[in-house]
Amino acid sequence: LYAGINISGTNGEVMPGQ
Repeated sequence: LYAGINISGTNGEVMPGQ
């Protein structure tokens, strides 16, 4: 799960909701 605004919101990408 590479996303910036996801369930955790603590990653580094810019794929919200992924």
